[in-house]
Amino acid sequence: MIKLFFKKWVFLFLIIAGSFIIGARTSISFLHFFFWFLVSLAVCNLIWIAAVYFMANLNLNRDIMRKIEEEDALGIAASIRNNSFLPLFNLVLEDYLPCAEGGEKKKLILIEFLGPKSFLSLNYNCRCFLRGRYMVGPLAVYFFDLFGLFFFKKTFPVYSELHVYPKTFAIRKFPELRKGMLPWFGIETTRSNADEDEFFGVREYKDGDPIKKIHWISTARRNRLIVKQFQKQSFFSATMILNLQKDGNIGEGKESVAEYMIKIAASTAKYLISRGVSLE
Repeated sequence: MIKLFFKKWVFLFLIIAGSFIIGARTSISFLHFFFWFLVSLAVCNLIWIAAVYFMANLNLNRDIMRKIEEEDALGIAASIRNNSFLPLFNLVLEDYLPCAEGGEKKKLILIEFLGPKSFLSLNYNCRCFLRGRYMVGPLAVYFFDLFGLFFFKKTFPVYSELHVYPKTFAIRKFPELRKGMLPWFGIETTRSNADEDEFFGVREYKDGDPIKKIHWISTARRNRLIVKQFQKQSFFSATMILNLQKDGNIGEGKESVAEYMIKIAASTAKYLISRGVSLE
């Protein structure tokens, strides 16, 4: 965009220089006429874009997906509405995209004409390379004169929150999931009852309750039949522990050990949650 402006100014300079050379070889009156013609043209252009800048009533919006994964393309649907009675020429819409990489963080879209009381939809995208939470925006509009030589910039505080999650991969093999109490870090654990239910409390005996669930100590204390209650454990639970020591984080950016560990953890979490496992 800057190169384009530079070329326009160079072109204008060559026209002015050539006109002065022609005027010097013809007559001084022609030189004066052409000089004041260019000055009048420039003043009219400045008046026009100043009027557009202060009198144009624009309404801008942006709609994006809120959650994507690394290296996915983010689709963006923007809209611009001209609520004023002035026609607008040579607008440039600028959107700041912090999730993009390098020089692609600013998206520029040329709008050649936007009529009064009219609406325009714009669709574009960018590829998000690194996980994180981003605030996409703001939007800015450049108002150019009819010849594209001068411009004013107006910024609109239009922001959209975006969450870029780590890129996950499919897990083909995983250790068998088992209910019940299992050894944890080499410490053996046992249950007082021989099933997978968790002891919840006691209650009075009801017809149909199995004899093996009678709580004899409470029965003797209360002088009536008391049975044990159990809470059914109908789900698996898993705990994930990550060791993110700074000294062991070899590599930089997306090629670091920490980023690979996060990718593995995200893939494992996605696998477990999709199978109804309670994860912490």
